[in-house]
Amino acid sequence: MVKRKQRELREAKEKIERPQFDPSLLKKIAAGVAAVVVLYVLVFHIIVPIAGSDPETEEPIPPPPAKVRVLNGCGVSGLADRLSEYLRTNSIEVIDAGNADNFNYPQTIVIEKDTAGHHGKTVADLLGVTNMTYDTGTPDSVNVEVIIGKDYRNFNPFRR
Repeated sequence: MVKRKQRELREAKEKIERPQFDPSLLKKIAAGVAAVVVLYVLVFHIIVPIAGSDPETEEPIPPPPAKVRVLNGCGVSGLADRLSEYLRTNSIEVIDAGNADNFNYPQTIVIEKDTAGHHGKTVADLLGVTNMTYDTGTPDSVNVEVIIGKDYRNFNPFRR
């Protein structure tokens, strides 16, 4: 009986020291790895290039160009045309130039009409104008309006 117990103990010890190999486990691991590889290829080599959203190679979409209206608000002849030409030479698209509703504007003003709000600042910086306001409530064909005031000599291109 002692020998039988010793033999059972030895066999139990061998089972603990030598784990049994399960061939189905290897198949499950291989299937899992294959699934991960297929998913990786599908996502990063098929779906992402189709969607065109690869941030490493995608070029940023530039904002639409500024469309500007220049209005003479001080009554000095030819100022709207001079300012329009200056803006065009600086790659700003001038859609319209003319007279304001009156000639009593004491200060030159840049009016941002676009809800994105970035074109007005660009035009104001180019001219050196700090007086800026927003009018995004009224639909318009332009996104920036410049009204030339009596202080026009302080700004580009009218500086002397």
